[in-house]
Amino acid sequence: MDGKLVDRRSAAADRQDAALNRWPDRSGAAFLDELAAVVAELRAVVEAGEREPDATERSRNHSHLGSALFDLGLARAKNDREAAVDTLCESAKEYERAQALLAGTDEPAMRAKLDFNYANTLRALSFGEDDQLLAMAGERYSRALTALRAHAPELVPVVEAALSTLPAQRKLAQLREQVGRKIGHLDELKRRFAETADRRPGTPGPAEPRQDADSMLAMMLPMLEARLEQDRRSGRVAQIRYEALKSVLAQLRELTARSDTRIADPAVKMDRVKALMQVVAEMMKERGGGANEPPPGTRAAALARRLADIEAAVGMERFSRFCGEREGDVVHRLITRAARSVAPLVATGRDDDRALAHEAEVVRPLAAEARRHLLRHHVMLAWPFWGAPSGAASPNSLHYAGGEGTWRSVSAAAASRRLRVRQSPAGADVADARWESISSSVVGVYDLTMADSRDRAAVCLELGIARSLGRPVVVLSPGSGALPFDIDVVSVALTGDAGDAARIGDALDDAIYGEPSRVLPHAFEATAARARELWSHGQPYAGALLKGLEETRGDATATAAVLGSLLRTVPDAPSLIYPVWPPSYPAAETRFCFHVMPLSQPWSEKVQNVCRAACGDAGVGYRPGDEARDPDIIRAIWDDICRATQVLVDLTGFNANVALEFGISCALGKKVLLTAQKGTVEKLFPMAAKMRVTQYGTPPRCTGLAAAVREFAGSQPIPATRTW
Repeated sequence: MDGKLVDRRSAAADRQDAALNRWPDRSGAAFLDELAAVVAELRAVVEAGEREPDATERSRNHSHLGSALFDLGLARAKNDREAAVDTLCESAKEYERAQALLAGTDEPAMRAKLDFNYANTLRALSFGEDDQLLAMAGERYSRALTALRAHAPELVPVVEAALSTLPAQRKLAQLREQVGRKIGHLDELKRRFAETADRRPGTPGPAEPRQDADSMLAMMLPMLEARLEQDRRSGRVAQIRYEALKSVLAQLRELTARSDTRIADPAVKMDRVKALMQVVAEMMKERGGGANEPPPGTRAAALARRLADIEAAVGMERFSRFCGEREGDVVHRLITRAARSVAPLVATGRDDDRALAHEAEVVRPLAAEARRHLLRHHVMLAWPFWGAPSGAASPNSLHYAGGEGTWRSVSAAAASRRLRVRQSPAGADVADARWESISSSVVGVYDLTMADSRDRAAVCLELGIARSLGRPVVVLSPGSGALPFDIDVVSVALTGDAGDAARIGDALDDAIYGEPSRVLPHAFEATAARARELWSHGQPYAGALLKGLEETRGDATATAAVLGSLLRTVPDAPSLIYPVWPPSYPAAETRFCFHVMPLSQPWSEKVQNVCRAACGDAGVGYRPGDEARDPDIIRAIWDDICRATQVLVDLTGFNANVALEFGISCALGKKVLLTAQKGTVEKLFPMAAKMRVTQYGTPPRCTGLAAAVREFAGSQPIPATRTW
C-alpha cells in the first residue's frame, strides 16, 4: 500500500493512543471530539485504500477503524446508550470487513487479534445483559486463544484474562434475562387480570390469571410426585435428594390449596410457582447419585443425562409462558416418555451396544419430537424451491456436506452413534437428492475445512437450508476454529488427529439433544396472521381455517395443527417449517429487493449502486446486506430475507456468506434472481448447476446487470395466492 497512506494510518493510531493516555477516565466532550476526529481520519484512510491490491493492508485499515470506533462507543455508552450501540455496531462491521479481506491469506496471528477485538466489541454490545452476545464473544476469545498459542504466545495471557471473567458475567446476564422474563410474565398476568376485572358479569373472555397457575400445577404435580416415588423405590434418587425434592413439591402442593383473591396475588402466585419449578427441574436433572443409576462412563449414563435435560427443558416450557391445552398435552406426553425411557437404559448396564439400540429406537425419536415442540413458536409458512420438506426427519439419519478429507472421521462418529449417513440414490437429480437428504435427516454435519471457495460455498448453501428447516447442525472448522462467516452455532475445530471422530461424536450428541437457543415466544402469531391474510378471500376452506385459528389463539401447537390440516388439502399450498429463527413476513403494500452479495470486494460498491438505481427505476426498494444494524448479524440477515419480496443473489467468487443466505432464500421459496460476473457459471456447485444465472460484465461497466435487475424488480414477486 502507498507509504503515505500507511503513515496517515499510523498517525491516526498514535493520536488515538495519545487521547486514551491524556483522558484516562475516557470521558468528557474533549475526549469524544478527539476520538471522533480519529474515526473521521481513519474512514478517509479506508476509503483511499479501497483500490489497493494488498488485501492485508486494507484489512489493517478496517481493523484500525474498528478499534477507534470501539473506544468511541465505550465513551458514548456512559451517557448515550443508543449512540453507543450504533457506534459499536459500526466497530463490529469494520472487524468483519477486516476478517473477510484476510480470507485465503496466511495471517493466523492477525486473524486471531481480530477475533479478540471482535469479542471485546460483542462483549461491550451486550452491556452485561445479553447472554447470547456474551456466548458469541466467548467463541471468539477461544478461537483467538487457540491460534495465539501457536503463533503469538506472548499475547495468550491477555486473552486468558478476558476469558477468565466471562463465565461470571454470563451468569449475571442469564440471571438478568430470567428476571426480565419473569417481569414480562407478571405484566401479562396483570394485564389479563385487569381485562377480567373490567368485564361485565357473564361476558366471556380469557380465564383469570390465577387459574393458569392452578391448572398447570393440577396437571404437573401428580406426575412429578409419582415420578419421585418411583425413583425412590427403584433407587435412582439418593435419600437426601429425595427429601429435598419432596419438600419443594410440598410447597407447590400448598400453593394449590391457597385461595387468595387479592389482585396482586395471581401474579405473585405464578412467579412463585415458576421459581419452585426451576428448582425442581435442576434437582431432577442431578438426582444425587442414586443406587440404581447407569454405570458412570457408559453410553447409558450419557443418555440418562440427556433424558433428564429433555425433561427439564420441556417441563419448564409449561411454566415459562402461557401454554395452551394442546401444548400441555404434548408436554405431559414427552415427559412421560422420557421418564419411561430411563429404566430400560439402567437395565443395559455396561452393554453399550444395547444402550445404543435403545437410543436409536426410543431416545433419539423422543429428542427429535421434543425439539419440534420447543421450536413450535417459530412455525412458518414457506414454499421451498425443491418442494415440501419431509414431514418428520428420520431420527437415525445423518446428512453430510463436505469433502473426502473429513469423511472418515464423520463416518466413524456416525457409526459410533448408530447414525446412518444418507447417500444419494443412483440416477437421482443431485439438487433434489441433496434437499431430500437435508430435510429428512435428524442432524447434519457441514465441513468447512476445505480451502476451495467453491467447495465451501456448496456446503454453506446446504447449511443455510438446514438452519431454515430447524435441523440441528454440526459445523466443522479448521484447527484455528476460524469460520468464513458468523452463524449462531459453535464449530468443532478439527486437528487431523485420531481424536477428531470423538470430537465430532460429542458434537453430534450436543446438536441432537441440545435445546434450541433464543426461541421467541408467541412468534407463531405472525404466521397465524399471515394465514388469515392469505386465505380470507372467500375460498371454500377459508371459513374453517379462520374459525380454527380463532379457537387456537395462544396455543402454538394447536395453531400448527390447524394449519397443517388445511395445507394438506389446499392446491399449491405452502409447507410448514420450524426454523431456528422466528418467522417474519413482508409488510403489506411494501416491496423491496434484498441484495445478497460479497461486501468487501473492490467492485462491491459499484455493483450495489447499479442495482440500487435499477430497483429505484422499477419503483421497488433496495437493501444490501451491510445495512443491518443488529449486532446479531445472521438474525438480521434472516429477517431481511423474510421481509423481502424479491432477493438478488450475486454468486461471483463463491462467497460463503452469499451461499448461506442463498440457501435460506431457497428454503423459504423467495423469488430469486441469480447474477454473477463472467466465468462463474461454468464452475457452479451441484445444487445450483441447473439454475438460470444472469451473467454481467466486469465492473465498473457491469454490462447487462442494470437491465436484468430492472426487469426482475419490476416483475410480480409472487402469484396472488402466495403473496409474501
